[in-house]
Amino acid sequence: MKIGFVNDHFSPIIVGGLELFIKELAEYFSQEGFEIVVFTTEQNQNSADGFLLYKIKSSPFHLPYFHGVPGLVYYQLPGVTTPWMYFNFGLQRRLRKIYAEEKIDVLYIHTLRQVSFAPLQAAGNIPVVLHVHEYYPFCFTRDFARCNKEPYMNKSILKCAHCMGEAISPPLVSSYSAPILTPFLFLTLLIENYMRRKYLKLPVEIICDSNFVATLLSNHGYKSKVIPTPFLREIKEINQVNREKDDVFRILFVGRLERRKGADLLLDISQELKGRINFRIDVIGTGYLLDRLDRRDLNIYVHGFLGEERFKLFEKADCLLALSRWPEPLGMVGQEAMAYGIPTIGFRGSGGLAEQIIENGSGLVAESEKDVVECIMRIYRDTELRETIKRNCSVNIKRYDKQKIFKELKDIFLKLA
Repeated sequence: MKIGFVNDHFSPIIVGGLELFIKELAEYFSQEGFEIVVFTTEQNQNSADGFLLYKIKSSPFHLPYFHGVPGLVYYQLPGVTTPWMYFNFGLQRRLRKIYAEEKIDVLYIHTLRQVSFAPLQAAGNIPVVLHVHEYYPFCFTRDFARCNKEPYMNKSILKCAHCMGEAISPPLVSSYSAPILTPFLFLTLLIENYMRRKYLKLPVEIICDSNFVATLLSNHGYKSKVIPTPFLREIKEINQVNREKDDVFRILFVGRLERRKGADLLLDISQELKGRINFRIDVIGTGYLLDRLDRRDLNIYVHGFLGEERFKLFEKADCLLALSRWPEPLGMVGQEAMAYGIPTIGFRGSGGLAEQIIENGSGLVAESEKDVVECIMRIYRDTELRETIKRNCSVNIKRYDKQKIFKELKDIFLKLA
């Protein structure tokens, strides 16, 4: 069987955990005898780690990548590049020709945000498996970042147009330019909404990471199967982890250092804890808050981006703060904490991350920003609670075993053969 993997990026271009997952899954499928063909954007993508690669330039635009990843650009912006997102007939013809020449049996699509909908539109009679890791099927900004009091179910295209106007406007002028852009975006997003709903009915199987995302998909008319992104390391027995201990209560934060991830809250948390307990906060990640957070006087130690070496800090940690203000589809950092028996503290409104904590008994859910410190103090004081969470983690991390999940995905493709 020959499978076409479609995603905005592919290793060695790593933007986040999704690219790591796709690479490992491609390697697993290859070992199982499947042939893999990679379709991705052209930016800096000179290879696909040994897999056959086809590069897609889906529009003539090169807009700076908002997350600050060097060398990466946006080819598509919802409501702005509509003709290239849905009506790129030349790219569709090229992809149909490639699919035929390569004899692609199944298309495995992860995200279409930058490669455009052309890979899906060109599929024809080829079965398509769509793996949804974010909210682009029903949110133009893909993350509900500006839905405020009407999250997840905002079906008003007019409101979406205003939201998108704010998203693409420079921060200092968004309040002025968003109303000007809204009428134009309203018309183009009406077209995009129709096209998106039309073509997202084509996949024979839609997979998502959590029941939270599955419910949202169902509310918007899409049936899906929940298969979480796996924990990508070999799962150790937690009791075998050589955890270093001292008299310092070690708090860990892992993620992009930005407000959406709640990194700014670390300063207030540190101020609240000072004088109450002997603690330190280790911060792993990069972002625009990096310099502001590196405060040794507040017991905050910023380590920047760390690869595998980050797990040395997991072995020392007493709890993990996962303070996302947006609804995470899953939250891979929560899996990493579970693998080391570390309690996770997250917000109830954090979507699949909160679901993960509650279902697995792997930590505490804070009702508000003010509640985070009290959750930390509960874990600090309650030895029995920490032991209960550790036992829960030891059992439930096996739900995310990569060999089990990879086999489940393989079975789906075999049924389509």
